[in-house]
Amino acid sequence: MPKPGKSSASSGTRKKHAKRAAAKGQEDDEPVEQLPPEPRGKKGKKADKKAPRPKVYIPPVKPVAPRRDPLDFRGLASQLPADLVVVLRLLGKKDAVTKGKALDELQAGWIEKAKQETAAEDEETENVLAALETMLPVWFHHYPVLALHSSRRVRLAATQLQASLWSIPRLQQSLRFYLNETAGTTEVEQNLGAWCMAAFDVDRMVSMRAKPSWDNFVKSQSAPSEGISSAPTSTIPSVASFIQLALIAPNTVHQSLNPPAPEAPAIISRSQKSGKSTPRVVTKPAPKSSAEPDPDEEKEADRNARYRVGALGALTWLLDYVQLPDSPPPAPVESDAEAEPHLPDPLTGVVDNVFDMLHDPSFWSCLYSGTRPPWMEAEADVARRGAFGTGQPAVRKSAWALIPVLVRKWGAYPSSWMLADPTYRPANKGKERHTGAAESSGDESEVDDEQQASSGPKVNIAYTEFLDFLKLGCGGSPVQGYPVVLVALSTIPEEILPLTKDALANFFSSLWAAVDGRALSTLDKSGTATAFIASLFECTVYIVGRIQRAQNTGESGVADLARELARQQVAEAWDAVESGRLVIKEEDAGGRLAQFLVRLGKVHVGLSKAAAEPMCSETFKHVSETSDQTRALTWKDVDILAAFAAALPPDEAGLKNAVKETVDSVIKWSSDRLKTQDSGPDSTFTDVVDLLSRIIRKFGPVLNQDISENSDLETTVFSSIDYVVRTLPPNSSVDFLLSSLNIWTGTEKRERLWGQVLGVIGSPECPKQQSTVVLSKLLEPRKEALPSCGGSGGLTSLVESLLKSVLTVGDTESSTLLGRTLAVSEHFIPLSVAQGSVERAASAAVQAIPPLLHQDAQSPASLRGTLQTLSPLFATKSSLIEGLTTLADLMVNVLVLAYMLSLVEDGDDTLDECVLVARTISKSWAQMSCPGQSRVREGFLNLAHSTMQDVRARLESTTVVDALSAPDLLEMLQVATFDADVVLPPLSTFESLHSTADLGYIDTPLALFDPAIKQTPGPVTYDRDGLSEYGRVLAALLEIFKWDRQVLSRHPEMIGYLLLLECAAEDLTLDPEEPNAIFGPAVDRTFVASLEEDISMAITYVFSSAVASLSPNWHQQICSSLKTNAPAPDDEILSRVVRKAFHGATNTETKGVRDLRIFRKVLAHVFKTGDITAAEAEQWILLSDSIRKQAPQASLSITLTIAQAGAECKRLDRLRNELASNLSGIPPHRASTEGLRLLRHLVASAPLPDSEGVYLPSQRAVFLLQALQKWVASDEELDEEIDSLLVQLCTGLAPILLTVPGSHWDFIFDLMESNLEVTHTILVAE
Repeated sequence: MPKPGKSSASSGTRKKHAKRAAAKGQEDDEPVEQLPPEPRGKKGKKADKKAPRPKVYIPPVKPVAPRRDPLDFRGLASQLPADLVVVLRLLGKKDAVTKGKALDELQAGWIEKAKQETAAEDEETENVLAALETMLPVWFHHYPVLALHSSRRVRLAATQLQASLWSIPRLQQSLRFYLNETAGTTEVEQNLGAWCMAAFDVDRMVSMRAKPSWDNFVKSQSAPSEGISSAPTSTIPSVASFIQLALIAPNTVHQSLNPPAPEAPAIISRSQKSGKSTPRVVTKPAPKSSAEPDPDEEKEADRNARYRVGALGALTWLLDYVQLPDSPPPAPVESDAEAEPHLPDPLTGVVDNVFDMLHDPSFWSCLYSGTRPPWMEAEADVARRGAFGTGQPAVRKSAWALIPVLVRKWGAYPSSWMLADPTYRPANKGKERHTGAAESSGDESEVDDEQQASSGPKVNIAYTEFLDFLKLGCGGSPVQGYPVVLVALSTIPEEILPLTKDALANFFSSLWAAVDGRALSTLDKSGTATAFIASLFECTVYIVGRIQRAQNTGESGVADLARELARQQVAEAWDAVESGRLVIKEEDAGGRLAQFLVRLGKVHVGLSKAAAEPMCSETFKHVSETSDQTRALTWKDVDILAAFAAALPPDEAGLKNAVKETVDSVIKWSSDRLKTQDSGPDSTFTDVVDLLSRIIRKFGPVLNQDISENSDLETTVFSSIDYVVRTLPPNSSVDFLLSSLNIWTGTEKRERLWGQVLGVIGSPECPKQQSTVVLSKLLEPRKEALPSCGGSGGLTSLVESLLKSVLTVGDTESSTLLGRTLAVSEHFIPLSVAQGSVERAASAAVQAIPPLLHQDAQSPASLRGTLQTLSPLFATKSSLIEGLTTLADLMVNVLVLAYMLSLVEDGDDTLDECVLVARTISKSWAQMSCPGQSRVREGFLNLAHSTMQDVRARLESTTVVDALSAPDLLEMLQVATFDADVVLPPLSTFESLHSTADLGYIDTPLALFDPAIKQTPGPVTYDRDGLSEYGRVLAALLEIFKWDRQVLSRHPEMIGYLLLLECAAEDLTLDPEEPNAIFGPAVDRTFVASLEEDISMAITYVFSSAVASLSPNWHQQICSSLKTNAPAPDDEILSRVVRKAFHGATNTETKGVRDLRIFRKVLAHVFKTGDITAAEAEQWILLSDSIRKQAPQASLSITLTIAQAGAECKRLDRLRNELASNLSGIPPHRASTEGLRLLRHLVASAPLPDSEGVYLPSQRAVFLLQALQKWVASDEELDEEIDSLLVQLCTGLAPILLTVPGSHWDFIFDLMESNLEVTHTILVAE
C-alpha cells in the first residue's frame, strides 16, 4: 500500500493532471479564444481549411410604435408602483375585455381609494395621490382611444374614471396644467375632443356620466388659475378642430387614434449553394382572410355614425353654449402713425371654420335619408360618397337638433333650395351669412333679392321632395320635424313657391295629406297633433305675412287671398280636431288657436276676426241642431271655444267680443227652448240643461261679469230649477244647480237659490229616490263651497227619515248618506237638528255593543248603520263629535268592538263589518284632541277586566289579553308599551275570588296520595270552555306573564293563586268525576296540561331568580320569624310568599285544606330550588314542633315536605322516635283521636325509599307494632283511616324488620289481608 498522504498515480499521470488544472485556472481568470481541435488523421490540404463559423441567432429590430407609451419614453414605469404599471400596461391591449377589466381595477383599486381617503391626511393617501398625478400622461395617452372605443362597456368605464379623476380636488389642478401647458397640440385636440364627444355619446348612459365632468371642466377653464390658460383661448379651438374632422372624415380620426401596427423589416438571407453572397428577401406570408367576419366587430358605417352623433352633439353645444364672435374684427386702417397692435381673437378662426363646414353640401347630407342628396349632384366626387344620414337615424336626429340652435342664436339655416338650383352659386362661399326667418308677426324681413333671382320657373327636385316629406309626416318623425318646417319654408324662393292660390293650395294640401293619410298615427298622438297644429299655424302666419307685404308693395290679386287662406286653415283645423282626425286636448287646441289669431291680428287687424268666424259659426250650428249625432261635437266645440277665450290676452277686446256674442246667442237659444219645452222628462230638455250648465261652467270664469248681468239667464235659472231638480237625471240637475250657483259672487242670490233647491229636495212632491241621489251628488267633494242653510229648515224631514231607517233596519245607503250630510250639516240642516241626530246615533251604539260580549249574542243590523253614520263625523273632526255628551261611553264601546270583538271567530259577517267601521272610527278619534281620554281608558280597562272574569263572555280571558297587547290600541290608551299592571285585573279581584274558591269534594282514597287532604265540597259555575271565574282570571295572569316576566316579582301574592290552580289541575287528573274549584267537566285536558307547564315554568323562573339573592342564614331567619310571628328579616319575594302561605295554612278560618296544599307546594319549591341542607332542615323541624298543637296540619305539612325533599337530619330522626314512643303509650280508646293524629304525623315523616335515612330503630319498631296490634285487637271502634295509615307505616317498617322474627309479622299479614278484603268489597259494590 502507498504511504498515507501520497498519491498512488505515476509521475506522468500527476503531470498530466497538473497541466489540466493550470489550464483551467487560466481560463477562469482571463478568457482565451478556443480553437477547434485539429482533426486526427492525415495532415495536408484539407487540414489547412478554416473551421466553419458557428450559427448565432440575431433577433430582428423591434419597430417603433406609432403612438409611444409614456411609460417607456418618459420613464414613468420606474416612477410608478409596480401594481399600477401592470394595470396601465393592460390599457394598451387590443382586447376590449382586457381593457374593461383594467379600467375597473384602476377605478376600484386606486381612484376610489383616493376618493375615500381624501379627507384623511396620512402617508398612504399622499402616496396614492402622488402616483395618480404621475400617471396622468399615461392616462391621457390612452383616454381618446378608450372614450371613442367600439365597446360600450369600455366607453362607460373610461368616462366614469375620467369623471372620478376630475372629482378629486388635488388632481383638478394637475389635470388642467397638463392639458393646457404640458401636452402637445395633437394630444390636447384628441383628449378634449374625445371628452366633449363622449358627453354627447350615442349611448345615453355614457353621455350622462361624461356630461357633468365636461361641464365642470369648461367652467373651471373660464376662471384661469395661476399659470393656466382660460377656456376660450385653449379649449374651444381644439374641440372645434377635432369635432369638425370627426364630422367630415371620421375614418381619419379613427386611423389617428388607432394606427395600424408597423410591418416588421424584411429578413435578408444569403444563398449557400454558390460561393457568392446573393441576398434574398424573405417576407412573411399574408394572413389568410377569414371567410366570415367577426359578428362582434363594429362595422365601419356604424362607427362613422357613432362618431358623427357625438360630433354633432358637441357642435350643437359649441354653438349654443360658447359665446363666439358674430363676425371677424375689422381690418386695421392704414395710417402713417403707428397704431397699437391688434391681437386677433382666437375664436374668430373657429367661427370661420364652423361656417365653412356649414356651407359644405356634404355636411347637410346628415339630414338626408336617401343615398344621394339632390343638392350634391353637381359635385360628382362628393355624391359618390353617399349621404352621411343614409341608414343612420341617430345621425339625422342629431343633425335636426342642430338646426333650432342655428336659427335661434345665429340666424342661419341650410339653404337647401338655393343649393339645389343649378343656377345658384354663392358669390362668397364660406364667408356669406344667410339671413334667418324673423318673427312671424307681419314684420318678416325679405330674403335677399339676389338669392331669389332665378332664370325662370321650373320644377325643383328639392321642393318636390320637401312636399313628399310633408305628406309622409316629416318622414316619420313629426315631433322632431315639424318645428323646422317653418325654417325650411322661409328659405324657399318665390320662384319655387309663388304667392298664388294654386301654389299655396298645393303646399297646404301636402301639409294636410299627412293627416288624411294617417301618417301621424304614432303612439304619442297628442304630441304629434300638437306639433302639426303649431307648424300649420306658423306657416300660415308666415305666408299671410308675405301676402300682406306683397299687397303693400302694390301687387294686385292678393287682397282677399290672405283672409281666405286664414279662414280656410282655421276651418280645416277646427274640423280635424272636432272629428278626431287630430287627437289633441281641447285646452291645447284652444290655446294654439288663440296664439294663432293674436299673431294674425298683428299682421292685419281684420284677419283675426275673419279667421275666428268659422269657430263661432260652427259652434252655434252644432248647438242649434241638438241631435244625438251632434251632441258630442257640441260639447267639444264649447270646450275648445272656452279654452280659446281663456287663452286670449286681456287686451284682445275684438276676439273676446266675438266669443261673447256666440255665448249670448247660445244662452238666449237655450233659455227660449227651456221656456217652450213641455213638462215631463225629455232627452232634448236634458240636453239643453246640460248645455246651459256647460256654458255657465266653462265661460263663467272668463266672462263672469257679463254672464251674471244676463237677465234672461237669471230668470231661466230661478224658474226652471224646481222642475230640473225633481225631474231631470241627477247628474244633469246637480251640474245645472252648481253652475247656476257660480254665476253670482254675492251671497244674497246664492242663498236664495240654495234655499229653493233644499226645499225642493226635502219636499214630499220630490220622489225619495230622486232626493237621495241628488243629495248624494251634492255631497261629493268639490272646490266650490256650498251656501249655508241659513234660517230655513233645510232637509230636516229628510234627515229624520234617514235616521229612522238607520236605527230600525240599519239601511246601509241611508247611513252613508246621513253620515255625509251630518259631516257638512251647516249647508243642509240647522245645528240643533244635527246635534240631536248625532246624540241619538251615539246612544244607540252604546246600548248595542256591550251585549255582543256575551255568548250566543247576535249582532243587530242597526249597529252597522249607526257606526257608518258616525264614521264621517270622526273622519272630518266635526264639532258635533267634540260636543257629544256620551263621547267617552261611545269610544269605550267602539274600542271594545274594534279590538276585542274583532278576535271573535264564529263566522258573524255582520260583526266583521262593524269591526271594520269601528277601527276606522277609533283611528280618527285618536287623531282628535277630544277631552275625556282618561275616562275612555279607565272605562275600557274596566270592561276588559270584567270580560276576563265573566263566564258568560264569548271571548276567552287569554284572548282579551291578546287584544290588550295591540300596539295601536296601547297608543290610543296613552300607554307606551305593554304594561302588565294596566292589563292585569285589580288585586282585589284576585283576593275576592281566592277567598271564595275551594278545591271541591275529594274522595277518601285520594288521601292515600296526600295525607293532608280533607273533604270540602262546594258548587262552582263554569264557562263554555270549562273554566270558573277564578280559572279565567288565573289563565289571563299566565298569559300576561308571557308578556311581562316581572309581573309575579312585583306581585308575589299571585304565586299562591297560581299554585291553587296547579292543585286544581292535579285534582282533575286524579279524579275527573268529582267537582273542581277551577275546571269543569267540559275543560280540554290538553289545555289543562299546558296550564300546568306554564305554572311550573313561571314559579321556577321566579323562585330561581329569588333564591340567588338569599342570604346564607335565610332559613334560620324565616323560621324564627314564623315561629315568633315577627316581621320578616327582609322584604324579598321568597320571604313574602312563604309568610303569606304560612299564615294561610295556620289560620283556622281558611277553606279546608286549600291553603295547606298551597303552603306545601311553596315549601316544596323552596326546598327544591335552594337545595336545602341538613342544618336548614333542622330549623324547619323545630318550627314544625313549635306549631304541632296549635296547627297540627301545618306542622304535618312541614314534616311531610322535609321528608319528601330527602333532607335527613338528626332532629327529624328524633321526631320519628318521639312520635313512635308517644304512639306506643296511646291506649285503644284514644286511638281514633290522639292516636290518629300522631299516626298521621309519623307516616308523613317516613323517609324516601331510596334515601339513606332510617325510619326507626328495629327495637323501637317492634315495640310500636306491638302497641298498634293492641289497638286492632281491642273492641274499640277504630277510624277507617287508621287501616290505611297502618299499611303505609308497615310498608316503611318492613325493610327494618326483615331480620327480626316475631309475632309482629302475623300482624302485618293480617293488616294486608284485611285491606285486600275491604278493597275487593268496594270494587264489587261499585
